[in-house]
Amino acid sequence: MDQQFPNFFLGKPGDFGDHSDPHSLIQSRFGYINGFFMLALLDTLLDTLLDTLVNTLVNTLVNALLDSFFPSLLETIFDCLLYGTHDLLLIGTLL
Repeated sequence: MDQQFPNFFLGKPGDFGDHSDPHSLIQSRFGYINGFFMLALLDTLLDTLLDTLVNTLVNTLVNALLDSFFPSLLETIFDCLLYGTHDLLLIGTLL
């Protein structure tokens, strides 16, 4: 039976072979699963963290751009339409 199912044989009393210790059997059978689980967990954690960081950064930049640039652009376009100047030279004052 030891030859037929070597990984499942836990040994007999007095047997000090590789299969006599159930902890080594569990570690050899399930040790690599913990590694894959930890890699998957780390991948998910880093993916979520990166997604949150990029999302926050993009939202902050877009909001800052809209808060600062958009009102000035609208004011410039309004002034150009109001005073009849169509060359939009006032946009240079935004930069």
